Amino acid sequence: MGMDSMLVLLLFLFFTLYFIISGFILIINRNKEKNERKRREEVCTVRANGRIVDIDLWKEGIKHPYFHFHYIYEFEANGRVYTEKSYYEFARRAFESAKKIIQAPIGSETEIFYNSNDPTEFYVKEEPDGEKTAKDKVAVGILNILIGLFFLSRLQLLL
Repeated sequence: MGMDSMLVLLLFLFFTLYFIISGFILIINRNKEKNERKRREEVCTVRANGRIVDIDLWKEGIKHPYFHFHYIYEFEANGRVYTEKSYYEFARRAFESAKKIIQAPIGSETEIFYNSNDPTEFYVKEEPDGEKTAKDKVAVGILNILIGLFFLSRLQLLL
């Protein structure tokens, strides 16, 4: 086997592993978030009225950036006002899409459930757009695994 063939083989192997592993990581990460949500629903039982007061936004990537953000909520618990960042991170590829979502909910009132022992631990029953982000993670994870399997099938042809 020549040097060029070995390089092609190594590249295919790299891409195969990259896509399959990243796909599983995305799906596992989504499963962790789902389990954390379930746990929070069990321990956060005290209801409070809250509202979105701000959004923590940052950009990742240069050519095709993703805009990530967390909603920041304000609510009263045990006679004290809390301002806390949501556990869930949201992401949008296009700035216009992120900007539209970000502008809409500030000031929106929402129902918050918090842990009576630690009010900084909370969840929002209907966090804006959370389900779409979760489905996107699973879809991208599955797509990555399929791309990895495609590379694997081509790798077998090279051997």
